[in-house]
Amino acid sequence: MPRRFRLAKVLEARRSMESRRKQDLAAAERVLGRERAMLERLQDNMAVHRAQALQPPEGRLDVRREITLRAILQQLAEEARRQGTVVAQCRQRVEAGRTALVKAARDRKVLENLEERAQETERREADAREQVEMDEIARQTFVRGSENGLGARRAGRSGEETP
Repeated sequence: MPRRFRLAKVLEARRSMESRRKQDLAAAERVLGRERAMLERLQDNMAVHRAQALQPPEGRLDVRREITLRAILQQLAEEARRQGTVVAQCRQRVEAGRTALVKAARDRKVLENLEERAQETERREADAREQVEMDEIARQTFVRGSENGLGARRAGRSGEETP
């Protein structure tokens, strides 16, 4: 009967931890994707307003329009800067999540290797026990055969040796 791996509960905990780390990383990557998309929308919006600001006025210069466009561009630039900071923080979280996942996978793999070694040791021990049993059976068979054959030979020799 195979023995239970002593660290089976620890291995299961490591597998569970790795699974949680995968989920955490996936969640962080989803957030990063959303925040990047928001930054891209802000940058696109800035490009549109910048293009409008660069268009020559039709007819007379509209000062209110120019002031409004400039204010919008400044506001969009500030929002884009803040959003860039948010994206950078999300990248850091994703990188930390990747690092944690790699560590969790390494910890799990170490325990799986230990489990494999324990199973291999157990298999070798079982093979050795089986070999001892087979050797004993072969020895007993040989002894019985020798006793039966030796007794018959002795009987046959004793008859031949007598003239």
